[in-house]
Amino acid sequence: MGGPTALKIGKTGTWTVQASDPENGVLSYSVVWGDESELAYSEVVPPSLAPVQQTATFTHTYSRAGTFYPTFTVTDD
Repeated sequence: MGGPTALKIGKTGTWTVQASDPENGVLSYSVVWGDESELAYSEVVPPSLAPVQQTATFTHTYSRAGTFYPTFTVTDD
C-alpha cells in the first residue's frame, strides 16, 4: 500500500492498494477513512488465467483536523 502519511485539510490524497489472487478470482476493495462511516468500494476482475497482481486506487479529502487511520480491506470471493 502506498499513500500520504500526512495531509492538509482540503487537500486530496491518493492511496494505492495492491493485492493478488493466485486463483484469479475477483478481489473486492473497501476503505473506511476514519472521518466518516461511509465505505468506498470497487471490484477488479482479472483479465487472464495467470496469477495477476491487482491494484485499486482511492482518493480522499479530509475536511476537518484530526488524526485518522484509514483502514483498507481486500476480500477474495
